[in-house]
Amino acid sequence: GTVRFFFDTVNGKATSIVRDSSTSTFRATRTELGLDAWRNDADSYIRVLNSGGYLANMTITGKVGIGDTSPASALTVGNGDLFQVNSSGQIIAAAGITSSGTITFSGLSDGVVTSSSGVLSGGTIGATAITADSLDFTEFKDAMALDASTDIAVDGSEEFSITNTGTGNSFRVNDVGSDTTPFIIDASGNIGIGTTSAT
Repeated sequence: GTVRFFFDTVNGKATSIVRDSSTSTFRATRTELGLDAWRNDADSYIRVLNSGGYLANMTITGKVGIGDTSPASALTVGNGDLFQVNSSGQIIAAAGITSSGTITFSGLSDGVVTSSSGVLSGGTIGATAITADSLDFTEFKDAMALDASTDIAVDGSEEFSITNTGTGNSFRVNDVGSDTTPFIIDASGNIGIGTTSAT
């Protein structure tokens, strides 16, 4: 078809671009795709529309709405401001988040913790956040530092088990950082007291 411009006095003196199959006359009715741009005392808009209504809008303040005729933020998607991104690129509203795949948080050097308000942030888990029977490790790697007077208890018929998957010592106890190893159990089960090499 043909793209035509016409002056529409019905919709607030708007200039519209209309795809028109006619080759001789202008159509007064939008049939497939229209673009309105107008200014009045209240506001200015650029709008993309089809026969079913408005598809996208840009206001005089630069806010863009997709499926929303009155965008509240720099980018607004969905009627009723359901999804919003501000001018800093931050998501400030997201109704009913549904996602598949991986969500990656950047700038977190320690871990991810939550607050009562539901805010995710980086940090460590404080002692007051862990209650009895609330912390289970199914696999632990690297190092774990325990505060003074920390008790490790195994209840019932359970056992305290340490599995060595490497070739180094299976168990080692130091009482100060500058000490030689006072107590070890090597990978073969040999026990050494005051030595780093048990035979």
